[in-house]
Amino acid sequence: MDTGFVAHNDSTYPNLIQLLEEMEIPRIDSDMSFAVSCRKTGYEYSSRGVRGFFAQKRNVLSARPSKLLGEIKRFNREAIEALARPTWESLKLGDFLDEKRFSQEFRELYLVPMAAVWSCAPRAVNEFPAATLLRFFDNQFAEASQLVTNSNVMPGKRKAGDAGLPATAGGIRQDRQHRMFEAVGLAHYDEFFQACDRLPAPDGSMLMQTITMPDQELKEYRLRVDWIQAYIFPGSELAFVGEIQRSLAQVTKMSLMNLEDFGMLYAKTLSMWRERFFQKLSEVQALGFDERFQRMWDFYLGWCEGAFRGRYINVAHKLIAKNGAGQVLPGDPGYVRQAIGLKQG
Repeated sequence: MDTGFVAHNDSTYPNLIQLLEEMEIPRIDSDMSFAVSCRKTGYEYSSRGVRGFFAQKRNVLSARPSKLLGEIKRFNREAIEALARPTWESLKLGDFLDEKRFSQEFRELYLVPMAAVWSCAPRAVNEFPAATLLRFFDNQFAEASQLVTNSNVMPGKRKAGDAGLPATAGGIRQDRQHRMFEAVGLAHYDEFFQACDRLPAPDGSMLMQTITMPDQELKEYRLRVDWIQAYIFPGSELAFVGEIQRSLAQVTKMSLMNLEDFGMLYAKTLSMWRERFFQKLSEVQALGFDERFQRMWDFYLGWCEGAFRGRYINVAHKLIAKNGAGQVLPGDPGYVRQAIGLKQG
């Protein structure tokens, strides 16, 4: 990997760590932070201590940061208490927030951005199952408490910032998109790719991984909300290659240069996940996940495996580059040799 980073830790990514060691890819210790910039209000803050939370000097004398921090602390406390109560299992997150009387500002400035980081479409946060998201936050907090630092892959040419933002004003040659493209939504393709068009250097490129459907399904797909959209990834929409190319042509100076699908391999992965899920079922039950949760994930993994095997859906890597980019790209003759530093024969 030339650029970008892969944040991970030693306890939950043993296979990735083994791969990095076999490939002799060095790692460096790092930490992680969270930051928000609200276009509607202009309010900004980060988790980098007091200076980060009061990043805007005008907020030092404002009551807004103190109120927001108070609600964050209350949310963390009441979320943990809610997980111990079976009655919250069937509630949507919006119902939980209404019941606990959290402000709209707390939702927009903290919870929606936080949920979006973990691949939940912002417009669907209120519909997300409360127990699922709260349990996820609780697990992340427990993990963070045990691990003081995360590890990053040692960057090569240039290190890209979080969420794909450029680390320097000169632009970046290659970038990795660190969130689910499916959470962007079909209505926002143009806005998304306009941002992507601004980031790379003149000869820059980007790599995307997306789950796709055949373009012929687009019209019918937009008229319905399926089970996975309702219960697993609320608000998400699968990608359509035709719509991606339309958007690229309409609002950018970039083009799709290479596409490699691997849906059948993904089907095999899902089969292994489902098999291991049932092998570890006693451990799942010990964590407090009930029969309804078990059936939901059995259905989800099984349906997805069948959909990939039947080519109803697919998954693909899409290489997108600036028009006229002069650099050698993945898929071009000689790219592999250049990437690993071998001389041309």
